[in-house]
Parts: sequence; structure tokens; C-alpha cells
Amino acid sequence: MAISLSRVFTRGDLVCFADESEGKQFVSQTLDWLIHDHAEGWGLKRFKEFHNRIVAVMFHLAVPWDVNGERLIHIATSNFVQTGNSRAGWETMSRDLASLY
Repeated sequence: MAISLSRVFTRGDLVCFADESEGKQFVSQTLDWLIHDHAEGWGLKRFKEFHNRIVAVMFHLAVPWDVNGERLIHIATSNFVQTGNSRAGWETMSRDLASLY
């Protein structure tokens, strides 16, 4: 299961102005903060009620990014929250996902 937070966060008008390392750090920390801050409202504890084939929920955040005034690209990151329904499924996903990066 995947949930994009890009439009919720940027509302169509936010652009990140930072050098490369700061931009990546900002987007990653922002996604972590959004998940943590909204965990109760989004019902993250209820993820255990999902079907056992759903081993994780992927949260995705992409932000328009002006890199030192030179170019405009998107910086994106994803974070996975385990549902707790299948330990073996989570371990397989975690292992195999690393090869995609």
C-alpha cells in the first residue's frame, strides 16, 4: 500500500531552496516528522488490522527543489511503516527493497 503526501505537504506552491545535501536531509526529516506527528490521526496502530498480505505502508514525499538556483528538479523520499501482519513478508521486503536503491 502506498500513500503520497506530496500534494498535502507542498499544496502546489512550496519549493525547497537548498544545496543538495540540505535538500535531501530536509525532505527525509519532513517525511519522518509527518508520519510521527500524524500517527494517531492516520490510525497507524490500526495497520495491524490490514490483510496479512499487506506487510507495510509506504509513505512518499516529493518536493520541487531549486538546486542552488541552477535547476529545478524533484527530490523524493519514501518511508515504510510495518503493519505487523507478516514478519517474514517484512523481512523479505526489507531485504529485496535495498537492491532497488
